[in-house]
Amino acid sequence: MMWNKTEWIKTDDRMGRVTIEGVQYPMCLTIKATDAIEKRFQGVDKVSALLSEYAEKDQYSALMKTTLELALLLIDGGLNRCRTRAKMRGEEIELPPLPSTEDLQEVMTFEDLLDIQQNIFAAFTVGSARNVEARPDNSPKNAESTTS
Repeated sequence: MMWNKTEWIKTDDRMGRVTIEGVQYPMCLTIKATDAIEKRFQGVDKVSALLSEYAEKDQYSALMKTTLELALLLIDGGLNRCRTRAKMRGEEIELPPLPSTEDLQEVMTFEDLLDIQQNIFAAFTVGSARNVEARPDNSPKNAESTTS
């Protein structure tokens, strides 16, 4: 697909990416995706503990299904972000369709989903990254004392 060759998508610091069966999908923790995760998992901050709990209890089916659900929410967020940004710019863009849960359950393995978990957590953090610039504080309260 040509979507990832579009410069404004390549430089979008709010999106991650994941490759599934040779198709690259954007992942983004949009407001809509965050809302869906909060409703389903009681918050983005609860996801890691939930996945760890499934792994510790050897509940692999639940672990895999939850990982897949999270990935689809973030992929949907990424596709919608790209689609909406293109529309706002008046551009046409070709995006891969959102894969179905059923199709992914047929092709994904446990190892695939463990790799995808890394992309999920990367999408969580890339969407919340902040650039902060601080100017030096040269006020007298921060100066070292030269007297004893």
